[in-house]
Amino acid sequence: MKVPVGFSLAGINCGIKRKGFDLGLICSCDFSDAVAFFTQNANPSYSVLVSKKNFSNPIKAVLVNSGNANCFSHKNGLQDTEEICSNLAKLLNVEEKNILIASTGIIGKRLPKEKIIKNLPKLIKNLGENIDDFVSSIMTTDTFKKIVYKKIKFKNGTVNILGFAKGAGMIFPNMATMLSFILTDIDIDTNILKEISKDIIDESFNSINVDVCTSTNDTVFILKSNKIKIESDEVEIFKDNLKELCISLAKMIVKDAEGATKFIEIPDKRCFNKKRGRISGKINFKFYVI
Repeated sequence: MKVPVGFSLAGINCGIKRKGFDLGLICSCDFSDAVAFFTQNANPSYSVLVSKKNFSNPIKAVLVNSGNANCFSHKNGLQDTEEICSNLAKLLNVEEKNILIASTGIIGKRLPKEKIIKNLPKLIKNLGENIDDFVSSIMTTDTFKKIVYKKIKFKNGTVNILGFAKGAGMIFPNMATMLSFILTDIDIDTNILKEISKDIIDESFNSINVDVCTSTNDTVFILKSNKIKIESDEVEIFKDNLKELCISLAKMIVKDAEGATKFIEIPDKRCFNKKRGRISGKINFKFYVI
């Protein structure tokens, strides 16, 4: 398992949580391109609002905190989030629009921006191939680390895909209180990546249910550093591997459901009535539920 070429990771404790890591960073050595998917909740977190605005730009870094959802907390919540991103951007010598942010944790508490901003230099200093540190920083009620790695040999070199996820409760179709970060050093057109990713997300993170609750913070970022160019006839191979990775992460989330003792696969996600939480109708595809 290795970090894809062009990325570095870090995770530290900044004081949001009393113990354990609570602040993580993904940093691009140059810039990366992002494909993003967000909650469909009508009241998204401030972090989601900022990342929605920024993700179409070249991305230098993704800042992640756990222990605080950064939602429904304060009239200046959006301003606080933008200030955090601005401070990180200055330290990395880029613009605020080149920063993404994600949060998970308790809803309704103001994000302690002073603690985060104070610890940003330490976080940057710790950047490296710190896979365990980063994944620890995004966990809340998770009981195990959710990491999947793929290595694919193509004509022009080896492509790496490294995926992280967190989530154990408030999981319902169209994502929920879950975050996922997928890094790859592949070089393909961003529009192609967006097109293939949409189907993959629908068949993975958008096909899981734990407790019929949709949260405010759901986010999936797929970042590519554009280091290994692939041929057009190799795109399907990449797509198949990315799909396997996302489904594996999605299944890990369901299997880690709070208090769960059973894992069920329902062949057709169309047979699940989201409003009533009932199973009915014709069965053709897969739907993961606990």
